[in-house]
Amino acid sequence: MVTNSVAHGGMVITQHDPCFGFDGTDPLAALRAIERRIDHLGATLVVACSLVEARRSIDLVGLDTLAGQICAGVLDLPHDQGLGVRPRLASVLAELDRLMGLLLPWRA
Repeated sequence: MVTNSVAHGGMVITQHDPCFGFDGTDPLAALRAIERRIDHLGATLVVACSLVEARRSIDLVGLDTLAGQICAGVLDLPHDQGLGVRPRLASVLAELDRLMGLLLPWRA
């Protein structure tokens, strides 16, 4: 049961969500939640790359939704906070490019 939800940038983040939660009282909570989502996506891409390198199958279902939520959330941040997440986003983009490079030879 969710007892405290905060809608932010098209996403609902709850305090009971161990990865993305906040209680709405911290002015930096939205930024921290977005940073956790970015880090989660980056870690997922690192694992996906490792699995592909090991010639194992991967399931990318849901990554597009997470990426969309991240983009919407970043756009809703104050300008200076949005600029502050650029290095994290660049790191995720590099991992995504790496994954794409690993998957292209498998394309039929």
